[in-house]
Amino acid sequence: MKTAIFGGAFDPIHNGHINMMESAMNEYCLDRVIVVPSGHSPNKDERNMTSFEHRFNMCQIAVRNLKSITVSDIEHMCNSTSYTYATLLKFKEMYPLDELYFIMGADSLDYFEKWYHPEIIAQTAAILVISR
Repeated sequence: MKTAIFGGAFDPIHNGHINMMESAMNEYCLDRVIVVPSGHSPNKDERNMTSFEHRFNMCQIAVRNLKSITVSDIEHMCNSTSYTYATLLKFKEMYPLDELYFIMGADSLDYFEKWYHPEIIAQTAAILVISR
């Protein structure tokens, strides 16, 4: 099964995000996309963010009519900083037989080498760079 992970603050989730997911689904023949609202982001000041519960609920509402797209609270369940590499490793453990993909906005590619353990991200999942 081809499973893509699409993480972000989603504060709020918007049509650009939905278009990215649908484009990835169609272009790469994905079986499912799992939306992962950030838990404790290393790049955001949580005091200035909408609560996780509201962002999670917004994501669920936004994708409720989209086939094969679900929302996960995997990063919220962890009390430590949410790093993409760790989230992808958890999904790899949960779905060991799946081909994992990671959906990333083209703007994020500009500083991907500065992410925490980008090499593990690239080893764990095929990176799909989508224009916003």
